[in-house]
Amino acid sequence: MKRFCTLLGAGVVAAAVVTSGIADAGGAVDALAATLSPTAATATPRPGDIDTLSYFINTHHKALAGTHSYSQTVKGNKIYNVKWDSDAYEMYTYDAKYIYLKEDHSNGTAANGSYTFSDGRWMKRYMAVGDSIRLARNMRTDFNVGTSSCSLAGGGYMPFVSTLIAHYPHYGLGGNLGHQDVIVLQYDYRWGLGTDYELNYYAKGYGLVKWQLYQNNTLAQTSIFNKITKSAPTPPDVANSCSGTPVKSPVPPLPKSLHGFVTMLYTCVLHYSRSVVGTSGYEFWLNELKDGTLSIQGAYTDFYGYQPTTWSNTQFVENLYECTLFRTIDPASEQNAVAELDAGTITRPQLVSSVVNSAEFNARELPLLSALR
Repeated sequence: MKRFCTLLGAGVVAAAVVTSGIADAGGAVDALAATLSPTAATATPRPGDIDTLSYFINTHHKALAGTHSYSQTVKGNKIYNVKWDSDAYEMYTYDAKYIYLKEDHSNGTAANGSYTFSDGRWMKRYMAVGDSIRLARNMRTDFNVGTSSCSLAGGGYMPFVSTLIAHYPHYGLGGNLGHQDVIVLQYDYRWGLGTDYELNYYAKGYGLVKWQLYQNNTLAQTSIFNKITKSAPTPPDVANSCSGTPVKSPVPPLPKSLHGFVTMLYTCVLHYSRSVVGTSGYEFWLNELKDGTLSIQGAYTDFYGYQPTTWSNTQFVENLYECTLFRTIDPASEQNAVAELDAGTITRPQLVSSVVNSAEFNARELPLLSALR
């Protein structure tokens, strides 16, 4: 450990020239933390608040039709929005404060799998137009779905922002739904960047009646469910639901303190045991980050410089994404990165620099990691 501390200590000289991401004044950090925290929700509506559950739940108990079939089944506090067949559904729950998205089983096949959210707050029970929920620490877990079990396929950190952007008391839907009392929820899955998002239209007493997908601020897809049928709702086939499946993910949770961040560097990047906590080497790195001598990016650069060189390029790339972006790497990106490393067109330090200076890292991870104390 002393040799390790000495080697890593030498690396600080080069890293110190990187502008520190954690040297903000206390007021700036407090302001940042406030923007990343969801607005407090209460079970008591304020003047002007909308009871979102009355729009989310289909109280007419009839299936809808349109772009494809769509129906809803409610079991206790679980809400199943069933799409084109019984094995293609989303499962939500609710309590006095929130509606939560817990599982998206919409793909509904073993090949396409399923994913779950934690904690998945989708809407506040009472919201005014303009209210948002900012899920700074939401995690996504992807599954391969079998006939009677779920196996881990990947996932990781997935922050998102949900905003109630409109209320239309008389929104024209066409079909035999005609004009309905509708609210619109924007689900921004690019962490508030406002370029890629979904719009969910909920009609009071009918649930979801329209859905739109925007990519690069351009409408890419629309689905509408504006025909009331005489059919009873299609119940979900929950035999291979993955919600609640215990998993041990390779992706660590986003650290909640500088102590947690340094521990993550040791355990995730270097695969050391947690016994390093409190050692002189550990305290050295913690103090470097606390006093602003070392930036978040600089810490990553140094630790990856001392990662075992015996790791294959595939192991290196997968570990880099898991420990910096806190998600598993998609197959196409992994194939490209490994091919470049194998060919020698990029080095490992260059790849680390590319990831920790990427638009994704700067928009999603860096603001939270920089605010740690």
